[in-house]
Amino acid sequence: MATVQINGRRIPVQAVFFDKDGTLIDFSSIWLPWAQHLMTVFPDQMSGNDAEKSLGISLANGTVDPEGPLAIGSMQDVRSILANVLYVHGKPWHRAFHEVIERMDHLDETADHLRNLQPVEGAHEFLRSLKNSGVKTAVVTADDSKTAAAHLQKLGIDRCFDTVIGADEVKRTKPYPDMVKLAAERLDVRLEETMMIGDTNSDMIVGRRGRMCSTVGIVTYADSAAHLTEADFTVSSYHELTCKS
Repeated sequence: MATVQINGRRIPVQAVFFDKDGTLIDFSSIWLPWAQHLMTVFPDQMSGNDAEKSLGISLANGTVDPEGPLAIGSMQDVRSILANVLYVHGKPWHRAFHEVIERMDHLDETADHLRNLQPVEGAHEFLRSLKNSGVKTAVVTADDSKTAAAHLQKLGIDRCFDTVIGADEVKRTKPYPDMVKLAAERLDVRLEETMMIGDTNSDMIVGRRGRMCSTVGIVTYADSAAHLTEADFTVSSYHELTCKS
């Protein structure tokens, strides 16, 4: 069995499961441009910082709260939050929700917010080392599966993964372990021999609830690792991880 070395410790693994945004994809390169475009299609109803605060971001400062909805929540959560902003500004709930869905769909079809998509440094090299060592890999993300697959393809790392599972494929999304259980079933691996790597504490809780062998929190956009309270290990770069067969 292959081993992943972290901070001088060797951990035997059958598989490694990854979160996507902030773990494989540079968070700021995808979701801040997306949010910037989104604000332009709600020029009146979402004036000021209401929507940004509700999502846990600041476009002016280019920052993301690693414990906020955009970092942790599903797209369904985001839709509900934005609809609530419109509702607070006086729009009836059913109209608010319909308008958010309609405008988000239009944005996804027309805006090129993936133009500057960037990988997290060192991710591709680490993925290659896993593949070379015979370790199975999966992406488990709060995003929708189809969207996630498109993002990975855009970066040219889609073939590095044996399966991609989004929130739309399970009844309960993170921090419940439904996605990692489904991934383990598809890949025929034991969660007790599978590592979880993510950028939020929600990912770490998934690993613990799934009884995975270890949880690794990677700090890519937050100021510190203080939010990763449930992580077994924290790293600031994939260069701190090595895999050997």
